[in-house]
Amino acid sequence: MCSIQPVTRNTKIRLARKLWPTAANNIVRGGATETLEGNWKPKRLVVLEFEGVQRAKDWWNSQEYRELKKMRQRTAHAKMIVVEGT
Repeated sequence: MCSIQPVTRNTKIRLARKLWPTAANNIVRGGATETLEGNWKPKRLVVLEFEGVQRAKDWWNSQEYRELKKMRQRTAHAKMIVVEGT
């Protein structure tokens, strides 16, 4: 799960086209959010489903994602976690 805030609209478009892996299912990518409890107000939320935590970590550390990750880190503010499902 990733809360991401692109610095500019152009950044948002470039990131959306390049970052998300083909090895995962896009569960949520963007869309309106509504805070039901607490003060969390993400600008943009992305939820990806991988076959498991290790697969998500493999993607995160992959050569394929390395350069794109650097670009994202320069052009957007993000918070990202991995959650083990059942």
